[in-house]
Amino acid sequence: MHHYPEAISFCEPAQRCVVWFAPLAGFTWDTYSENVTIRFYLDPTTGLPHIYNHNVEEPEVEQVLRNPDEDRPGTRNSRIAIGHTDGGRILRVIYVRDPLPDSVFVITAYELTGKPLVAFRRRMKKKWK
Repeated sequence: MHHYPEAISFCEPAQRCVVWFAPLAGFTWDTYSENVTIRFYLDPTTGLPHIYNHNVEEPEVEQVLRNPDEDRPGTRNSRIAIGHTDGGRILRVIYVRDPLPDSVFVITAYELTGKPLVAFRRRMKKKWK
């Protein structure tokens, strides 16, 4: 299991969790240096990255963020990256640009299944025609 530095939680014990969303104007992954810090939202009950609740590991998130098939705006200034892991899984990663330089903050990530997976494959098929 690979752990990235400075994974932090914006939650205080017994309080509602709030994530700060930074403006993403002009954001592209290519504008970052080669050494990007990826920070993860920590589940307040376990203290571990929330992605573990979805059976996703940090290296898988990094693989999708470095080479997404799709990367589009989400809600509340978030971004949604969808892509393949080296192991062949297709993940959706929800993240925001971090206020720290060359850093992103991953809110959650999970494997695509069912109708969202079918829709993604259909978009990819059209993209490569």
